[in-house]
Amino acid sequence: MAWQKTGTVSVTSGSPVVTGSGTNWVASLQAGWGFVGPDGKTYEISAVSSNTALTLATDYGGPTAAGQSYSAFPTQSLAHELTTALQTLIGNYQSIYDKAGQGRFNNGTVAAAGIGFDADRDTGLSRLSSNTLSLIAGAVEQLRLTGGRASGAAVQSSVVDASPDKLMKVGGFGLGGYTAPAPKADLDNLGAFGGIFHVDSVGANKPDFAANFSILSLPRHESLAAQLAFSLNTSVGQRSRAAVRSKLSETTWADWVEIFTQASILGSVSQSGGQPTGALIEQGNNANGHYVRLADGTQICTHKTLSSAGTSAPWVFPSQFSAPPAVTAAPEYNGARMGTVHGVSSSIIGFNAWNTAGSKVAVTCNLLAVGRWF
Repeated sequence: MAWQKTGTVSVTSGSPVVTGSGTNWVASLQAGWGFVGPDGKTYEISAVSSNTALTLATDYGGPTAAGQSYSAFPTQSLAHELTTALQTLIGNYQSIYDKAGQGRFNNGTVAAAGIGFDADRDTGLSRLSSNTLSLIAGAVEQLRLTGGRASGAAVQSSVVDASPDKLMKVGGFGLGGYTAPAPKADLDNLGAFGGIFHVDSVGANKPDFAANFSILSLPRHESLAAQLAFSLNTSVGQRSRAAVRSKLSETTWADWVEIFTQASILGSVSQSGGQPTGALIEQGNNANGHYVRLADGTQICTHKTLSSAGTSAPWVFPSQFSAPPAVTAAPEYNGARMGTVHGVSSSIIGFNAWNTAGSKVAVTCNLLAVGRWF
């Protein structure tokens, strides 16, 4: 490296301060170099203060002078400093090589992730416990993975946690596991809770044909939603029944309407205000014959019995009508040609069988009554 001789210097006898003119010492000199002054002697540079000021390690021994030539040269101190700096660099890098260089990192914490970002030190990956990997964001454990399971702030806190944008647990809202308890005991108040739930005997505003139900809740928004309910069997041989309803407004639900299946086609028919509330078909037999009741109010009664050759024979209907029905009597052929009925009421009629001579005969008659039960 060439010696530095640019510019001139001014020195003061007995002072270590050297002032330069036309010099550029910050970029070209450094502490530890040698300095040959105007007196021809060599001094050690202690510090370089600026491009025009430096300090010697000892006081200048020559006479005071200005505008003098000088020279400065590097010494072995440069190599020593370089070696020291290199050793420090190697020492610092060794810790990086031993960990990150081998694919190993510090565990980290929630506040400072083990693998993070300079501009966002509370975001990254940490190992908070053995065999656990945690995704940290904003100094919050958003996701923890361990043992094949996930938890954390980004995962549902419960199977009915409806917070937006959460990872859903197995069984969340009744999917992938046992149904969850309805988040509201009153089914009118499920609101935005969509999913598959169950309600028991304490549930309110459920169908009235059972105590326990599985509920499919399908909300679109506060005033548009539907619910489907399946009864849960409570005794051996009891079949499940189903009902559906929808919302009429933000606060009002329509009545439950039963969905008919093999389990509910036959049973006891019923009605409220002219609307069917029971099974589709009811049928029965007794000593007075057979009857069929339909959910729309139609009732049909049949009976096979003997007429009388004397007075009229009575027929008490096997099930009472709500008003006098239409009745026919059809004799089975045995010399008889016609059957008649009279005195028709909602519960009983009289009937006769006649031969061609106009006389009453005792023959088997097929009786049919058609009317309404409500």
